[in-house]
Amino acid sequence: MMKKIQELITKDLGWKVLSVVIATALWFMVININQPVDIRNYSRNITLENLEELESYGLTLTDIEQVENTKITVRVKAQRTYLDRLSQNPSAIKASVDLSRLVNCSDGETVTLAVNVSMQNYASSYEILSRSPATIEVKVESLTTKEVPIQVTMDGELEEGVLVSEPTLSAERVYVTGARSAVERVESVSALVSAQTVMSGGSATVPLTACDASGAPVSEVSLSAGSVTVSYSLLETKTIPVRVEITGTPAQGYTVGDISCSPASVQITADADTLNRVHMLQLDVIDVSGMNQSETFRYFLSEYLPEGVLLAEGQEEQIEVSVEILEAEDAELTLQASQVQLINEQDGFSYELQNNPVLHLRGTQEDLEALEQSHLHVTADVSQLSEGEHTVAVSVTLPDGIYLTEESTVSVRVTALLTQETQTE
Repeated sequence: MMKKIQELITKDLGWKVLSVVIATALWFMVININQPVDIRNYSRNITLENLEELESYGLTLTDIEQVENTKITVRVKAQRTYLDRLSQNPSAIKASVDLSRLVNCSDGETVTLAVNVSMQNYASSYEILSRSPATIEVKVESLTTKEVPIQVTMDGELEEGVLVSEPTLSAERVYVTGARSAVERVESVSALVSAQTVMSGGSATVPLTACDASGAPVSEVSLSAGSVTVSYSLLETKTIPVRVEITGTPAQGYTVGDISCSPASVQITADADTLNRVHMLQLDVIDVSGMNQSETFRYFLSEYLPEGVLLAEGQEEQIEVSVEILEAEDAELTLQASQVQLINEQDGFSYELQNNPVLHLRGTQEDLEALEQSHLHVTADVSQLSEGEHTVAVSVTLPDGIYLTEESTVSVRVTALLTQETQTE
């Protein structure tokens, strides 16, 4: 059975193929001779003409994107073969509105514009029967520009323990341009950066999106820059001491006691190179002039951090410095002559101390009781002293919190030594 079917198909195969070719050719001849006419509908978006001219007058449309997305149905009559060509290239149909007639409009005015339809190729071979809608309404608004800050938003979460710097942007702000009502809705311009880019400590160029107060995109505006480069640095943590100095003298009868910082050290974060250059946090000098009671000073740490340095997570923002002002007591301390070191002695002379110097001291009772004579460094400068007895000022190094109330002196006898020549005479 199969063999008979095969013979039936293959028998006179050449003649059969020739018959199909002839039939097809005849069909095309009939089509081309008769040229049947048909009608078809085509859908096109609106094209805005002379928008730049309108903008040169400081005007624009309220929602350009919505106008451009308006669908126009164009009904076209032509021979079927031409319609087939048109179906293969629908862009040959153009639906447009001319905005040049709006240059004299005022802000907020609504205008009806006619929709123009044209054929780019073989226009004489087509007949445009209708277009729907034949007109569209547009609202004219003032063209406005304003400067808006760029806000970086991270897409994803950082891995635990990863610390990164604040982002550095190639531009901090961008200009937003568009219809007045659309520009007024823009509160920020967002740059979305992936968490992977942040954790790599590198940089990425990301697109910018205009957003309203709720974070929703505002698509009806244009931006002066379509993207921004965002850079991050990986951070490390370091603990540094807090340092504070005082100047001035408390009120009469008072002295400075302990000076304490709470906390005494702070944790900071920065990139490795910056951390290596930071060794302490120096606060403002405290002037204790005229003070007669203890006082606490508060500082905001961020005001004293070098550029590129941040407080570590969990570090308190404020620091307290307590300056203790204590009522002072006067005391006298008599030194042994042997504790005084003579400096700048001259050759050919001998020096002898004639009395024990007395130090007139002021400080807190606790500090005065803790003062140990053996730890004091006492000197007397005998330079330029001639033979005879002289009164010389005593210089003494005292611990913090104790000071001299008056100058202390010591009597020094200077004797010229006999030379060998003098002894011979």
